[in-house]
Amino acid sequence: HRAEITRAPAGASILAASARCANHAMQVGERAFSVRFHPEVCAKTVDAWLEIPGIPGVLEDLLGAGGVERFRSSIERHRGEHNAAARQLFENWLGLVFGPGEPT
Repeated sequence: HRAEITRAPAGASILAASARCANHAMQVGERAFSVRFHPEVCAKTVDAWLEIPGIPGVLEDLLGAGGVERFRSSIERHRGEHNAAARQLFENWLGLVFGPGEPT
């Protein structure tokens, strides 16, 4: 059973959305931020996810036949880009939470 977040909490501002998810990222107040995705994904993360009962089937349903292997190879092929984007997201988040000029 998957828990699905269907609406943002009261007072939240949606910062990122897609056709599949209405609330990928949100903000509540000035310094509370949340994301529903995993910018830190690496091969170990993917391996751990695939050990969770039901996850391989969900990926195959979502991505089609061979989806698990395509997902895994995409993560590996784009690891440098993912790491750079995750780092930038983290640094931006620190700037928002602690304000400009604060050490990161």
